[in-house]
Amino acid sequence: MKTKIFAHRGASLTHPENTLEAFREAVRLGVDGIELDVQRTADRQLVVLHDEELTRLTGQPGYVHEMSLEALQSMNIAHHAGAFAAAPTLESVFRLLSSTDLQLNVELKNSIVTSPGMEEEVIELVSHFNLSDRVIYSSFNHLSMKRFADLGLGEQAALLFSDWIYRPWDYAALIGVSSLHPSYNVLQYPNLIKVCRDNGIAVRTWTVDTPAHMDLVLALEPDAMITNDPTLAMERRSQWEINHAT
Repeated sequence: MKTKIFAHRGASLTHPENTLEAFREAVRLGVDGIELDVQRTADRQLVVLHDEELTRLTGQPGYVHEMSLEALQSMNIAHHAGAFAAAPTLESVFRLLSSTDLQLNVELKNSIVTSPGMEEEVIELVSHFNLSDRVIYSSFNHLSMKRFADLGLGEQAALLFSDWIYRPWDYAALIGVSSLHPSYNVLQYPNLIKVCRDNGIAVRTWTVDTPAHMDLVLALEPDAMITNDPTLAMERRSQWEINHAT
């Protein structure tokens, strides 16, 4: 099968991560999907941002869940790039991407700060933009993914993990979700993809950034690879398809 390519936080190699500019560039490149992160501010606004603590992105200390949206958007999340970019709301990102046909992997950043009720708030916004048929929800907080399953959205929910799990396909079935998002190193679990596929479990792996790793992933044929370098990934996929054409 053809492994899809998802741009990790948008085209984050060339543009500030998780910004409208990064998402526009990912669309322009022709990726199959985009991965993005969502958190909730102190005034309960959904904002697209990876780090719970802001020093890496802004050069200033602070926590997303302790700040209002207005205060957060006054900070420059691209300070290291010598430009200004504000963290976009999830609404603005959905508005931008709703006219595309891309799959959207929405990662809920609710492992450190649990943000009760954020699942329903994200679902409501997804529904508002008629994106329900192309959104994948994921989190390292597996209780959160169980919540999606309990709400009847297990088919769209994915478990993020970076450590080995015994029989992860059984674990996914126990929680009631239909996808696993293992880190690249876990992808080499013996027969992981075959057994998952036999059990109706999709596998999307992250974060795959080198030619050697991309080639290995393409040979294993997961459902998708998530990468910071979608241009390189698409080039490697095209070459792999040429080399393995029948």
